[in-house]
Amino acid sequence: MLNAKFVASGFEHVAIGKDYARITTSNDGIHWKLLDTTYPNDPYLRDCVLFKTDNGYWLDSWWHTYDLKKWESTGGFRIPGYDDAWAPEMFYDYDGNAKYVIAVKTPNTAASEGFRPYLADFDVGTGQITNGNLIQINGLAQNESDIDCHYELRDGKYYLWLAHGGQDWRHYDIRVFVSDKIDRDFNEIPTNLNQWRSSFSQFPAYGSGFGSVGFEAPTTLPVVNMYGEKGMRVYYDVYDVPFKSEDFYHFMHFSDSYDNLKNWTQPRLMQSSFGMRHMNVWNKSGGLGVGLTDGYFDKPRFNQSLIAMDGRLDQLFTKMGLSRKCLGQIKTNYLDISLRFQLAAIMCQMADQLNTLSQALNDKTNSQLSTITMLSQYPLDFEGFQPELAKSWVAVIESVEQIEQTIEALGL
Repeated sequence: MLNAKFVASGFEHVAIGKDYARITTSNDGIHWKLLDTTYPNDPYLRDCVLFKTDNGYWLDSWWHTYDLKKWESTGGFRIPGYDDAWAPEMFYDYDGNAKYVIAVKTPNTAASEGFRPYLADFDVGTGQITNGNLIQINGLAQNESDIDCHYELRDGKYYLWLAHGGQDWRHYDIRVFVSDKIDRDFNEIPTNLNQWRSSFSQFPAYGSGFGSVGFEAPTTLPVVNMYGEKGMRVYYDVYDVPFKSEDFYHFMHFSDSYDNLKNWTQPRLMQSSFGMRHMNVWNKSGGLGVGLTDGYFDKPRFNQSLIAMDGRLDQLFTKMGLSRKCLGQIKTNYLDISLRFQLAAIMCQMADQLNTLSQALNDKTNSQLSTITMLSQYPLDFEGFQPELAKSWVAVIESVEQIEQTIEALGL
């Protein structure tokens, strides 16, 4: 049933008091399709995460299933010492232990204040938690609210994403922190992501309270853009502040970064058949999504990526005792039919060389590396051209990384 690369859970907002849990799938991270299945009959199941374990699937900690069709309620739990708890997420740490992160509300605080990140061990058999404690994050005030926690594990570090807000639900924005430890010593990474909040609002008072939009519910996915550059995508829920009517939801958007989370592309709406809210992405395949950039095609930037890929391919062919020709370079400066033919020729050349390596490894060992194919011509319009070229680079990067890992494992 879950055959796509990526799976996301969240909810569909239909009307006031009518929110329904939803699961969607995607192969590019841009276009999402509603999963044709049944859902728990639970009107309170909103900010949920689908968590796969050796004991089936959990949707939040309240609902369990083995087939995504028949659901069993566990009754949930309350966290002692706290008035409320919002938006749980389950994940595995670097040691393979199941964890549970949620925002818990400090007693005797105002309705919109006092939420703090809380981490616990999660029992995949019972859906219960143990050994819970507040997460220690440097630079956050206790009287504000920090909700919608999301862990990203990368390069041996823990990246903690959250929605950081102030009093009366004002100016929620996305913050990201990093630490070598899972539950403490987190320091913030400065970004320009929240500057994009003003692009949604008709009010000039961005960042100063009411009269702007809020970003919340961050969730991440690694991506590759049309230059073959790896980056990170963050999805986030967008809504108007204050809540004046039923049209204050802008639904899930995303932005991409290719410089270690510092600068982010303009917000783009997640493509789906319905208005998705509070999405949580599960990278089921461990693969890469199709990344996007702002601005037009940059020939020097593309050619620089070809030079870098030439170096990687040279090393791989040398290790396998094979010879190869260097990749071509883009010559034209214009987004015309000539450029698209040049791109197709170069991308096909890369694919042929990677397929040669894959076949050589398959013949020499018990490996079962798959081959890749490329387009013979890219779309003429830039809106179609950019994602298709990025999709080609996704295939290239995933293939070369798989080959590198296989060669390293074989000790060649």
